[in-house]
Amino acid sequence: MSNDFYQRVISTLPDEILFLHTDTGAASIKVLKDGRLLNITSGLSSQISEDGGRNWSELVPLSNSLGKNIFGNQANLVTLNSGALGVLYAFTPDGGVGRPIWFIRSDDEGESWSEPVQVTEPSVHAAIMNDTAIVTSSGRIIIPTYWY
Repeated sequence: MSNDFYQRVISTLPDEILFLHTDTGAASIKVLKDGRLLNITSGLSSQISEDGGRNWSELVPLSNSLGKNIFGNQANLVTLNSGALGVLYAFTPDGGVGRPIWFIRSDDEGESWSEPVQVTEPSVHAAIMNDTAIVTSSGRIIIPTYWY
C-alpha cells in the first residue's frame, strides 16, 4: 500500500477507529490478557501491538516446542474457554494428499505453540476462510468449511 494512499485513508477515518492494519495479508487478531493485540497472519506468522494497533512488531513465524516453523494459511485465531489460544489453519504437508485442516494451541499468550494436530481426514481437500471460527459457550470450536 503506498504511503500516499495510506495517509488519505487515515485522514478520512473517524477518531474512534482503533487501527488500520495493512501489509500482512489476511489478519486474525485477538486481545491478550494484558491488553496487547496478537495478530496471526495468513502465512502463520505473528506480531504484537502494545499501543492498540497503531504500531506492530516485526513478523515472527509460529513455531512448535522444538523450534520448527509451522506453515499454513487461512489462520483462524480463537480464544478457548480455558483462556488458551488456538489457531485453525489449512496446510498440505510435503508429499501429502488433499489439504487438511490443522489445529495448534498456546497456553502462554502466543509465545509458544503445540505440535499441529490434523482435525480433518488426511485425503480431504478443505478450504476455510480466514478468521471465521467461533468458540461456543460449551467450548466447541465451529469453523465454516467447504470441501473440493
